[in-house]
Amino acid sequence: MRTPASIRVMVVDDHPVVREGLARIIDGEADMDVVGEADDGPGAVAGCATAKPDIVVMDVSAPEQGGLEAMATIRGTQPDVQFVVFSVHKGEDDVNRACQAGASGYLFKVVRPDELVAAIRSVAGGGRYLPITVDGPSRSHDPR
Repeated sequence: MRTPASIRVMVVDDHPVVREGLARIIDGEADMDVVGEADDGPGAVAGCATAKPDIVVMDVSAPEQGGLEAMATIRGTQPDVQFVVFSVHKGEDDVNRACQAGASGYLFKVVRPDELVAAIRSVAGGGRYLPITVDGPSRSHDPR
């Protein structure tokens, strides 16, 4: 049963099977609710305007308007929205660019479902969830 305190999540990925899989994992959590999905940057911007998510799980390789561009656009109108990047890109520069664009979390697409859920909860709680190393597993990171 959803509560008013549920974490409102939007999922953005251009691959339908990935997007739907993420949505099922997230919707399976009692404290999370998928409020929208999009397959590209413009869809993410439009979806965020209507769905008002707390967290956007964003593929940075979204077509038409890249995920980082979409994040900047969304931040301009909804500064409280937080982002967890979900990407195949494992380079340190990729992670740094995403963080500079406003991501509070960064996951490689090889993570287990429980790590996706942990990242969303961490970011929703005001924390960060970033890879410790670019080739290693992701871990929660408190910058304080």
